[in-house]
Order: sequence, then structure tokens, then C-alpha cells
Amino acid sequence: MRQPVIGHSQVGYHPKQSKRAVLELDDRERDVGKMALLRVEPDGNKKTVVSSTPEKWGKYLRYQYWMFDFSAVVEPGVYQLQYGDQLTSAFRIDNDIFADVWQPTLDYFYPVQMDHMRVREAYRIWHGLSHMDDALQAPPNYEHFDLFAHNENLDTKFKPFEHIPGLNYGGWYDAGDFDIRTQSQYQIVQ
Repeated sequence: MRQPVIGHSQVGYHPKQSKRAVLELDDRERDVGKMALLRVEPDGNKKTVVSSTPEKWGKYLRYQYWMFDFSAVVEPGVYQLQYGDQLTSAFRIDNDIFADVWQPTLDYFYPVQMDHMRVREAYRIWHGLSHMDDALQAPPNYEHFDLFAHNENLDTKFKPFEHIPGLNYGGWYDAGDFDIRTQSQYQIVQ
């Protein structure tokens, strides 16, 4: 049985915006309990602000989904969501919640995701120069380990394993590419 997963905004919420969390449960789960919004007090103690059974959204693939609405909560502060033994990281509800959201994106996410270059932050090396062997013409009748395949037609003027200039000078890491089944995408890119 898979443990419940609580999805919420890690940035936090503006007091006037709708505030919903998504509860993902194993399809075999039959008893849906109450979910709670806890306010973290300045002394570290937690106080339950809202507690109710989430509203059923439906099933998708192998999981069932439930929505927990806490939009009525507008008091600024630090909060956590709890379902059973699962407790989320703390997040804020505040009027200035979106004031500095852009900064981590520019300071950390973008540079670390940059491909084809060495990324250094002070004394830390995030990653070295990578993918410089990219942009090689695949040979005819080739199937790659990630299931990319094509026939004898190369569709380019380049010879097998010849470097194709201009394709490996920059880009981004694809952090979500967990063995995407490329043959199922073939018709899209033809």
C-alpha cells in the first residue's frame, strides 16, 4: 500500500487566493480520513485551524485524488498540512508571498539546469561541462538504449556518428526525462 501524498504550493498562498491541497491515495485505500491545516505558533507548537474529510476529485491512473480546501483561512502565518502520519513542509500564508518568488529561479534553478557548460557557485561545482558528445548523426537502422529508433533513412547530409555543428552549444537539462518512451512520440515529431 503506497503512503498518501499531499500536494500543495511550496511557495505558499496569498490570503485572498483559493487554497487547495491535493491528496493522492493508493487505489486500494478504502477509508479516507480527515485532513488538517495546522498553524505553527511562534513557540513551535501547532494548532489545528481546519480539519475535514477532503472532497473526492476522482481517479487517475493508479491513484485516487481528493481535494482539501482551506481557502477560508486568511490569517498570515506559517502552516503545515497533515493527513494521518504525513506532514508537509511548512509554508506561509501572507500578503507578500509572491514578492521574492522569482529570485530562487534566477539564482539557483536556471543556472543549475544549464546544459553544455560548467556551472560553479563560489566553491561549489554544480556540474561540469556535459553533453559535448551530443549532436552526432545516428547510424542507419539504429535503436538507442532509450528506445529511440529509426530506419535506414538518415534525413541529413551527415555521415553516421559525424558531429552536426550548431546543435551542442547550449540548452537545458531535462530533469523530467525519466525514460520517456520515444517510440510512442514518433508520430508527433515526424
